[in-house]
Amino acid sequence: MVVLMVDMHLIETAQNLKLLSPDSVNAYAQMFESIYLSHSTSKSDFDSSLFYYSTQTDQMNVIYDQVLERLYEMEAEVKANE
Repeated sequence: MVVLMVDMHLIETAQNLKLLSPDSVNAYAQMFESIYLSHSTSKSDFDSSLFYYSTQTDQMNVIYDQVLERLYEMEAEVKANE
């Protein structure tokens, strides 16, 4: 779940920073589909898991802490290579 969510955040950030072309709505959706496939899951399964963890706030906090930790690590790697 953590790695999948990291991948999703990276795609969302690229979209928010306008790194993806504005006419790439289909490409954006395809990227998410690709993420689901690479993690052997589906949007429906992810949504179900997300709903479950939204009712288990302690577990969800742990997951999001791990997501943020990985994103910070990735950011540090990029900065170190600049």
